[in-house]
Amino acid sequence: MTLHPAVPLVALAVLAGCAGMAYQAGDSYERTQALANMNNPDAQLVLARMYADPAASPQMQGRPQDQVQAAKWCLVFQSESRPARPDTLAQGPPCEQIIARLPPEAVFSGMALAVQFKQGTWYRY
Repeated sequence: MTLHPAVPLVALAVLAGCAGMAYQAGDSYERTQALANMNNPDAQLVLARMYADPAASPQMQGRPQDQVQAAKWCLVFQSESRPARPDTLAQGPPCEQIIARLPPEAVFSGMALAVQFKQGTWYRY
C-alpha cells in the first residue's frame, strides 16, 4: 500500500500538538497543504490563492499555476462551516473572484476533487 505524500506532513503536524495547528501568514507550502488537508479554513483559502497565482506567493517558487487545484481549494473552503480569520480574508482575493477567473473546465474538475475531499476519499487527518 502506498501512502499519500502528505501523510508524513500530517503526522508531523499532529505530533506538533494542537497549539501549532493554526495557519500563520508565510507558512511554507508544505505546512499550508497539511493544514488545508486537516480542514483549516485559513490554509484552504491561502492554498487556493497560491495555486491561482503562484507568482504572488514566495512559497510557490518553482511551482506552476494549477487552476484545478485553485478551484478545488476554493470550493472546499466555501463549504466549511468555520470562516477564515479576518486577517487571512484581507490578504488576497476572495474565492468568488478566483473562481470567476478560471475556465469552466478547471472549475468542473476542481469541483470533482472537492467532492472527493469532502467525502473522505482523499487522505486527511
